[in-house]
Amino acid sequence: MWRLAGRLRTTAALSELIEQRLATVEDAARPVLELLALCQPLGIADLEAVAPLDTLERLETLGLIVLSSDERRQQITLAHNLYLEAIRDHLPALRARSILAAQIRRTEAYGARRRADPLRLATWRLDAGLPADPELLVRAARLARTAFDFAGVARLARPAFEENPTFDAGELLGDAYYELGRFSEADEVFVAVEKLELTSHSRSSWPCIAAPTSSGAAAASTMRWRSPSRRGGGDHRRRAAPAPCRRGVGARVLR
Repeated sequence: MWRLAGRLRTTAALSELIEQRLATVEDAARPVLELLALCQPLGIADLEAVAPLDTLERLETLGLIVLSSDERRQQITLAHNLYLEAIRDHLPALRARSILAAQIRRTEAYGARRRADPLRLATWRLDAGLPADPELLVRAARLARTAFDFAGVARLARPAFEENPTFDAGELLGDAYYELGRFSEADEVFVAVEKLELTSHSRSSWPCIAAPTSSGAAAASTMRWRSPSRRGGGDHRRRAAPAPCRRGVGARVLR
């Protein structure tokens, strides 16, 4: 599956057209568009915290927002990602931080009961430059990994591992770096996790630590685990992988 990394490039004429359309939006509706640009998708109740329902109806009539159903919940998003990018580009940093902080408070006040809430809360906190609990970041990184968003996993797991270096955070971070092809950084994480005091369960789930090589070739150190000659020993600088290789990087590297 191909994924777009980064922003969708547009022409100057299209960007100007988007800007002109957004410029006609009434002031009372701007908070809705700004909140969606930073936090979408959102429920009607979240948006009614910043604007009345009739304002939402006008935006829907203008074709700027879209209401869709997600199982039993109704969610609202901007009608196109080009609106999102244009709004974000003109949103002052402190204004964005204030919007994100208010949405974090609302979501936490609701009890953050939805499955995706840890991921959303952690992402909003990082976006706003607010402190995030390492346990929240690890939970969020796990959710990002289920969606194969390895760049998101790395972004979430890195501060968690830096603040509180645990096996769970290290496994997520090293695995994400490996999937992203950042083998040197993956190697550094593997070595750091190897030095932790792990439980027997954690250690059995982490069979594929790549030790530093004398040449310092971190990428080669990581990739050597793919060779059949490395699977049951043969290199006394690395421990033999126990069988079965149950999860994490080991499950991918030793295939």
